[in-house]
Amino acid sequence: MINGGILVFTAPFVAYVAVVVARRRKAGLGVLLAYLALGGWVLAAVGVTLFPLPYQRELIESERASQLLGNNLVPFATIGAAIHEGLHGPQLRVLVANVLMFIPFGFFVALLPTRPPSMLRVLGAALIASCAIELSQWVISAGLGYTYRTTDVDDVILNTMGGALGFVAFRVAGSSVAAVLGRDQGGQARVGRPRPD
Repeated sequence: MINGGILVFTAPFVAYVAVVVARRRKAGLGVLLAYLALGGWVLAAVGVTLFPLPYQRELIESERASQLLGNNLVPFATIGAAIHEGLHGPQLRVLVANVLMFIPFGFFVALLPTRPPSMLRVLGAALIASCAIELSQWVISAGLGYTYRTTDVDDVILNTMGGALGFVAFRVAGSSVAAVLGRDQGGQARVGRPRPD
């Protein structure tokens, strides 16, 4: 199995991209930290959702023979089954994890200074990121010849919900975060504004 730890080697590249983007936008240290945080989240999310990757032929053939997992393209089917299982079922913990994983994503996207933060923008970004993860899992499963990770439309719903909660968290902490980043809550940089007497 190829472990997600291999992503550690891509961390310097992610940091470099964050620095380049922040410099091109002539952003301060706070915005650079926001880009670095988002890049760190991306590496962690890829590590959790796509790894470990099997490469041994014997293991792949064994998994093909057992084929325990299946995909779900019916909205709310997995969510409904988890609710039916009850609070102590393992499926509910997975659903909660799907929401929790995207809360930092929604928060970090709202931090980015590209335009004033909005719920719609965060929802769109969370939807795209979640679909990218699910599509990657499906493509890798198709390449391996068995479902190594379940592709589930309910994951997309829950991830997007988590992104929305991240935006709410940003709004709650808005004034503190804006002060750290050196911009107002509407997303505009405060650099160069005259200070009040």
